[in-house]
Amino acid sequence: GLLSAFQIELANERKDIRRDNKTLSVNEKFTNFVNSVRERGRHYFGNDKNIHQGRKDWFTPELKEIIDKKAKAYVDWQLHRSTSNENKYRNRYRTLEKIVQNKVYARQHEYWEELSIGLENAAKVHDPTTAFQIIRRLRGNGQSRNHIPVQDKNDLTLTNSKDQLNRWKEYFDEMLNVDTTINKQVLQQIPNPTVDDEELSRQNAVSTLEEVVKAIEQIKNKKTPGKDDTPAEH
Repeated sequence: GLLSAFQIELANERKDIRRDNKTLSVNEKFTNFVNSVRERGRHYFGNDKNIHQGRKDWFTPELKEIIDKKAKAYVDWQLHRSTSNENKYRNRYRTLEKIVQNKVYARQHEYWEELSIGLENAAKVHDPTTAFQIIRRLRGNGQSRNHIPVQDKNDLTLTNSKDQLNRWKEYFDEMLNVDTTINKQVLQQIPNPTVDDEELSRQNAVSTLEEVVKAIEQIKNKKTPGKDDTPAEH
């Protein structure tokens, strides 16, 4: 597995350091060893998914799949060092490395295009909230709030923003627009409430001036005025 291959290569690295770096100090040997561990760790296991999480909005399952293939190709190459098949595995790794570079570049370019279009559309419809969210993502200040995974009905993660919006629309349509069947016989069995004469007289009474003033005072300030630009309290 990856761990076994990593351990084998690490052991070989320690032997090489002892053999080739006899003139180096202990600190220099330690530094070389640490750098080697980091480099090989990235090849075998990749970077920590929590590092720069806010800057990986463009990362997709397709990229993860090809990067995993590249990592496996690197392991195969290292396991076949100094053998007749070394060139074969090395060439496969380098081919995948170029493919990863091209796909990452293309996806990053697509991601910036999506952000630019989103920012332009937000400005057109006067949506400052969305515009500032996109600007913060562009600046890299703070973690994006769009990291909540969105899945379709088959539990497949959606990475495209348009697909995610369509899924949210579908979700709320199903939740809020529930098809119901009304049984008229049940409605007819519901008793009509009765109101006595005293309560009916109270409800039909004309509001007093004090009641009107009290109701106006309870209206919240800064409410949006109506079509005639007159606030409700006027």
